[in-house]
Amino acid sequence: MPQDDDNLTGVFADLEEISEDRDKVSLGHVLETIESRGVGPLYVLTGAVVLLIGSIPGLPAVAGILLVLVSVQMVRSSRGIWLPRPIARLKLPADNLDLVSDRARRAAVRIAPFVRERLTFMIEGVFQRSLIALITAIFGVALVVIGFIPGLPPALSVPLIVLGIGMSGNDGAWILAAVVLLAPVAYILVTRFVL
Repeated sequence: MPQDDDNLTGVFADLEEISEDRDKVSLGHVLETIESRGVGPLYVLTGAVVLLIGSIPGLPAVAGILLVLVSVQMVRSSRGIWLPRPIARLKLPADNLDLVSDRARRAAVRIAPFVRERLTFMIEGVFQRSLIALITAIFGVALVVIGFIPGLPPALSVPLIVLGIGMSGNDGAWILAAVVLLAPVAYILVTRFVL
């Protein structure tokens, strides 16, 4: 499954390289490294960061803001991903980025046989991309709102990772799985914060 292998294992290998011999890596530098591969790897990376090192104060909120910005740019069909300068200048500890990249790369190798182009009607087209952008915005807002509650950001990161895998491999089955996984998290959010 070459597309997934190129997008996921390749991007995490690149991230491991940029984190070598550094103390910190800016979010802008991370984005420059992965943006040419599309939003799928960005979703996987964002979810993996929240899952593995999301206990860093404020990190889930920054991840949420990033996702909202990406969703707006998806709807506008922007080329590349723009970040406001204050967010682009935020720095991640290089050892944490290396940890996330290493684990994500190894996981990508294991899941590659299960990702292939299928149910592409769920991904291709203006309406579908707008719907994915809406789902991304929901992820982002939820991460900002629940980022301070222990256990909830990692729970939200799993469907985000699954969504990213689907986007990377043009695999609608993974997109569908992400929506199914998001449903219980959405229920918890609505019952806890809205009702």
